[in-house]
Amino acid sequence: MQTLKFSRKTLGIPYAAFLTLFVAAPLLVLIYYAFTNGQGQFTLKNLTGFFTDPNTLGTLCYSFAIALTTTCVALLIAYPTAYFLAKSHLKRKAVLVMLFVMPMWINFSLRITALKEILTVIEGNLAYYPFLNAVVGMTYDFLPFMILPIYNTISRLDESQIEASKDLDADERSAVLGGEEIPLTVREFNLLYKLLSYPKKAFTRSQLMDEFWDGETGSGPRTVDVYMTKLRQ
Repeated sequence: MQTLKFSRKTLGIPYAAFLTLFVAAPLLVLIYYAFTNGQGQFTLKNLTGFFTDPNTLGTLCYSFAIALTTTCVALLIAYPTAYFLAKSHLKRKAVLVMLFVMPMWINFSLRITALKEILTVIEGNLAYYPFLNAVVGMTYDFLPFMILPIYNTISRLDESQIEASKDLDADERSAVLGGEEIPLTVREFNLLYKLLSYPKKAFTRSQLMDEFWDGETGSGPRTVDVYMTKLRQ
């Protein structure tokens, strides 16, 4: 039986079709109406009128204010959340990430309608706080799109770069033996500190790997042996 094989270009066709129909096509229609009059003739009157009318300029500034506020609020919530999820040692970390991503699976209109009903119950009349409601709604809708990329970026950071920056006098901790300072990397220092803190306790390779490497790419049980050999020297 022959198995079907799809190349990357083939798998990208649905996404290309989606972008064409729902992004590129509406944008072209928008550009067409922006530079034509009612008879379909080219004109710049619509464009100049937009930037000279106080009402449209006010709407533009109001939109920018909502966008900037929403971005700041979403970032203040998303970055600490993504950092905690990426750096934590929780066993069900993937489940927590999924909970933040799940709202993206729900229809946009349904989410807005549900949020509208909740805000109506709380405020009574949404017209009282239009700016606040707009920021809350935008933050609720786009927060998952900010948490996920930040989480992926932090998770894939090369820990050796952070370790190297601390080695360049970014951390004042040091190990001294016989009055002489021993040059150690941050990980070597932390490993040595851990072992000296529990002199009568035996640690397995797995325990040390989970605490100091945490599934880091390229690391394995023999990595612990290499570090221990260097510390013994």
